[in-house]
Amino acid sequence: MAAYTPSGRVPATILPIAALYALATLPLAWLYAWATLQLPVLLKVLPALCFSLAMGFLASMAASHAKVRNPRWMAGFATTIGLGGWYVQWAAWLAMVTQDQIRTMTGFMLDPAAMFETALDIASIGTWALGSGKVSGVMLGLFWLAELAILLAFPRLLGRWRAQDPFCEASNSWAEKIEVPRKFAYIDAPHAAAALLEQDPHRLLSILAPWVENVSHSHAQVLIHRCRAGDPYLSIINVLATQSAGKVKETREEVVKVLRMPDMDAASLMQDLISLTGESADASDAAPVAPELEAAVEDLQAERYDAALAAAARHTDDGQHAVRTDALRICAMASSHLGHWNDALRHWHALFNQEDTARNALQIAITSMMTGDVPGGMAWLERARALNRETEQLTTFQLVTTFISALTQSGHAAAALPYLDDIKRFFVRFGSTDPTLLCMNGMPSFQVFLDNSLPIVRAALDPASGHSWYTAMRPHLDQRGQAELDTWLRERFPPVGAQDATAISSSFNSRIPDGT
Repeated sequence: MAAYTPSGRVPATILPIAALYALATLPLAWLYAWATLQLPVLLKVLPALCFSLAMGFLASMAASHAKVRNPRWMAGFATTIGLGGWYVQWAAWLAMVTQDQIRTMTGFMLDPAAMFETALDIASIGTWALGSGKVSGVMLGLFWLAELAILLAFPRLLGRWRAQDPFCEASNSWAEKIEVPRKFAYIDAPHAAAALLEQDPHRLLSILAPWVENVSHSHAQVLIHRCRAGDPYLSIINVLATQSAGKVKETREEVVKVLRMPDMDAASLMQDLISLTGESADASDAAPVAPELEAAVEDLQAERYDAALAAAARHTDDGQHAVRTDALRICAMASSHLGHWNDALRHWHALFNQEDTARNALQIAITSMMTGDVPGGMAWLERARALNRETEQLTTFQLVTTFISALTQSGHAAAALPYLDDIKRFFVRFGSTDPTLLCMNGMPSFQVFLDNSLPIVRAALDPASGHSWYTAMRPHLDQRGQAELDTWLRERFPPVGAQDATAISSSFNSRIPDGT
């Protein structure tokens, strides 16, 4: 078990595919030659970089479509593409500079000796204006060599990178790279973590921890490389955030690069990672670091909520902002656990006045629901949404589903239907019910959505309307989703005619899974 290693295969299809992409360099080379004649010498590097990047993109696309898995070979082949572009632009440039009525761009391309002789003649007299003179001789030759180095850089680099990407040999397809839509705590010992994962990949969840934004801006990102057949691969990147002159600079370092995760499923792996960073990743659940509140934290963790409330209440007016906000958070959490919702709401409001974050606004929305203030809770949810659009602390679905749970738990399940419609519209627009793709977008599996939505639909709609609410989704789902929905509806909604309307209603109300 080790990191991914390319197989080294070079399919024969690379030749016709590369030929097609090479043709695309012809107009680009002409455009580049024209641009170099229009710009002063100090700005000629800009079109060179653009042309090199364009050829690099073409080389990468050729490797992708031909499924080349040999980085060294692809680097050499991409260099050939770069040399071809360089040669064609030379022919175009010479034709423009000399304005030769006999030799056009094509004529120069077919006569490399004439190209060389003409280039030597131009070098002897110079061409580019620099100050009061022209660039010529050895200096011009150095410029041309630098130009060649730039034009070869991106094709070689991007072609090699593409050939290094994880490839699933079993399904003969590239692995799909998916970024886990959560951040994790910065890994302080990356080498030790990498060694541990290489020895036992199943220790992944013990390596990662939830990220708490108000503790550190540095964090870790996780990428899953999903194969259609075979084991997935995993990459972990440490993002070190440093602040200088009021600006945050991020430095990225690979902890683990494309490590194979044997006997694992990409969808389950994604779900485990999302669950790890769900509720526990909320800053409100993090233990404060202020020494004055250590006793309150211990009481809170030991579920001595009265003691935690009393210990933290003494510091809610502390002169230090960190101590004050942590104390208010402990008071709010302890009051919530005790069921003192009005007190909890007061503390959440005070905390929001200190930290106007989307998380704190969501807590006010949830707590408002528990006090019975449905309109107030809905208003605060919209405020949390507005703040979250700016900071992206939470996913949209995390906001909505958390609020839906609060509505259901507080006895207002029927009022949750409009918010459930938002989630339903996502499934309708998205179409796919592939578990991994849903997880990538922060959504639960389609089966979980169906089961968890039923108590809300039951509370808001009669059986016939509830059945219609679900069946309206069917035309917009993939085949997998349609089959899953059909099976689920047969189990939850018996067909009319087998029993009377009263029995249907009774069955509808009784065939509900536990949980929300």
